[in-house]
Amino acid sequence: MQFSLKPDFERVVQRFDAFWHQAIIDRPPVSITLPGQADRRLPAKTYASQRDRWLDVAYRAEAISLALHSQTWLADALPIAWPNLGPEIFSAWCGCDYEFGADTTWSRPCIEEWDRDAGKAVIDQNHPLYLKTMEFTKLLLEYGVGHFIVG
Repeated sequence: MQFSLKPDFERVVQRFDAFWHQAIIDRPPVSITLPGQADRRLPAKTYASQRDRWLDVAYRAEAISLALHSQTWLADALPIAWPNLGPEIFSAWCGCDYEFGADTTWSRPCIEEWDRDAGKAVIDQNHPLYLKTMEFTKLLLEYGVGHFIVG
């Protein structure tokens, strides 16, 4: 596999694989990234709500791609894009209310009593936030082809 942002990807994978098997090929994995200047910047946007900002996945995917392309990936650092809709997105997919803040998101529990509510602990693949995560992932995959990894 080749990535323009990480031409030595195969060697890096070998180092990480050795690390996870308690071995060393030539040295332990070392990840170093250096920030850079993007060739192009997206125009700033304003949103009616934090929810709207978080869910503008088209803008966010393009911004992530530009940011990854502007960095330098040294040693074993890997250019990885994450379709991040917050740390509790799985809870939302299971039906919990989901709140969007400036820097993070959080859910409101929908399971009060396991004996009664355990059936709610099932991912709804038709949930709007599940579908939005799939859309975000697809966009990142399109931007990332041949350039970076999508986590």
